Amino acid sequence: MSSDLKNLTENIEKLSIDPVYETNWSDMPAEIKVECIGKMEISERLLLRCTAKAERSLVDSQKIKINRCAIHGRPEFRRVVLTSENKKTVIETFRSANKEFDFLKYISKIGVIENLYIWLDGEDSKEEFESFTGTISAKNINFHFCDEEFIVAILGKMKSGVESITMNADRGISYSVDEILKISHVQNAKYWQIDNYKRTSVLYKVAQVWIDRNSIIGTSFQLSTEVYGLFHEFLNHFADRIVSISQICCQFSPLSWDNDNLKAI
Repeated sequence: MSSDLKNLTENIEKLSIDPVYETNWSDMPAEIKVECIGKMEISERLLLRCTAKAERSLVDSQKIKINRCAIHGRPEFRRVVLTSENKKTVIETFRSANKEFDFLKYISKIGVIENLYIWLDGEDSKEEFESFTGTISAKNINFHFCDEEFIVAILGKMKSGVESITMNADRGISYSVDEILKISHVQNAKYWQIDNYKRTSVLYKVAQVWIDRNSIIGTSFQLSTEVYGLFHEFLNHFADRIVSISQICCQFSPLSWDNDNLKAI
């Protein structure tokens, strides 16, 4: 009995700590390599991928969680910044859009991305991204200086599970949002924000889709502006649904009153 207890204790101790292998990587069995790869940071995995080309498929077989992936694409400045769950950062710079997107294809294959930021300004970058035939996994996506055609192309490549979408309309970028509103990721997102937008007619469309989908009471549609006239136009358009107005917030309901009955439209 005592010998059995001793053996059990030794086995438990072995399971509770990571084993240390005093051997070369090439001599390790495949299952041990896979376990090691799963514990590596992004930088370590990229380095191993370069040094162990014969086993690249093994390195690429393991998914990795990426907290933040920021893609910068301008003719004079191209880089991808990756941040792991442990706040470790990897910065890769590129001289051409082709090289940048070769790297992004790899990241989209192995990465499960929490936050995706895209700053793209240049036709070559857009062409590379739009021609990408794979899929991208990300929970939150943020577009900066991207036109509507490009945004539609990228959202069409996203896997299900997108929770929030942010679009920055600075530099006078204009969206009709007709095609964007047809995308299921947009319709099902918990959060969709358009920053620095000046066309109230487009915002009417966004609010109307929110209404038409019978949004649950308690969800929010928020609008802010530095020009009071624009805000006043929005209030007039949805006057029958305004619930409350303050200096900092306007709240309205996706329901309207009809013959003293609350009716969803």
